[in-house]
Amino acid sequence: MRRLRRGHRWRLILCAAALGVGGVACNSNEITGPAIGRAAATDAWRPVPVSLRIHPATQYRLLDGEPVLEVRVELFDDMGDPIKASGSYQFELTRDGVGLDDAEAMFYRWDEIVRSESDQLERYDAVTRSYVFPLTLDSFAPAEHATRLRARADLPGGRTLEASAPLISRDRR
Repeated sequence: MRRLRRGHRWRLILCAAALGVGGVACNSNEITGPAIGRAAATDAWRPVPVSLRIHPATQYRLLDGEPVLEVRVELFDDMGDPIKASGSYQFELTRDGVGLDDAEAMFYRWDEIVRSESDQLERYDAVTRSYVFPLTLDSFAPAEHATRLRARADLPGGRTLEASAPLISRDRR
């Protein structure tokens, strides 16, 4: 019982010290520091997406017994850091080769939208810092060919970002 009381005493001392320090800081009439004035400046840096990348973990896989192309895309700000943003995404899976017209080369096209907070929670993977889109396939037939995935993000303010990457066929893995 004595040990429990001593623990309470230390908690009270720590709380009082924290409140005292907070009280001193709050009673100060002088406000200083690098953040003051910067928030009100019109030239304050505001991170916005400036580039799009198809994540290397993009892969063909089975999801609930159905073939999907699990696409992962990352958005980056001008400092190269991952960033979230609302927008609409278009994906095209094409045969990767020269001499093909668009009709011959196209396997699939998907349109996805990320607008709301629930869309963000559903699509954003905090571990890989990428958006995940499980895109439905009829079969894994495209995976037997050299394919290319093209991604386009139409973001608020009229900004459009694009990326493209070859995909490794299933039989080469």
